[in-house]
Amino acid sequence: MTPFLLTADTGPLKDPGLYDALYQKVAPWRRQKIEGLARREDRVLSLGAGLLLGHALTLEEADPHQTPQYGEHGKPYYPGLPSLHFSLSHCPGRVLCLLADREAGCDVESINRGDIRVAARYFAPEEYACILEAPDEAARLRMFCRFWTLKESLMKCTGLGFALIPSSFEIKLGEPILWNGLTYDAYEYDLGGHHCACCLKREGETPGKPPSLRQVQFGEKPFC
Repeated sequence: MTPFLLTADTGPLKDPGLYDALYQKVAPWRRQKIEGLARREDRVLSLGAGLLLGHALTLEEADPHQTPQYGEHGKPYYPGLPSLHFSLSHCPGRVLCLLADREAGCDVESINRGDIRVAARYFAPEEYACILEAPDEAARLRMFCRFWTLKESLMKCTGLGFALIPSSFEIKLGEPILWNGLTYDAYEYDLGGHHCACCLKREGETPGKPPSLRQVQFGEKPFC
């Protein structure tokens, strides 16, 4: 399969009627996860992520209601689909789903919600210096977001999550990421007020096809 990303604005899910209708369409394990969340905003994001995952599985002719299992550090996978890998991410107003034929991870963030002070503590010195060299505050926030989404994508791709310390590896923008003797192909996507990135573990000497990005709308087909 060719890897692909699905993304959607979660604004339409704030409508109670659409929320209730689409809630009934997600897998039982996802509904259980949604009900365990206290805040309405978090339930909306979890529903949106579940809808994207279900649609992605349907596109690959896989059962959208099957229940995933979780690795040691919480990375989800489907035991019955060893050649299919997925990753989910969300931030206020936006959800993202990556489906691939190799180990993969993705992340999406709101550009204007970044905190550059985080970079001083958790980024490699060269990354932090790159952020500070940006010409103004808006450019620094965007640069911070690029590094952060790439870092979290790799951390999720490896299956380690935050057990992999962000400052322990360096991102060079526009280049593959090297970690633990392995190569990870990295891709970035500008979504206006949001920025997303994904990492896929390279198999062989050359990179595979980059994931295509598809924007979908909740409330329109097939989400209606």
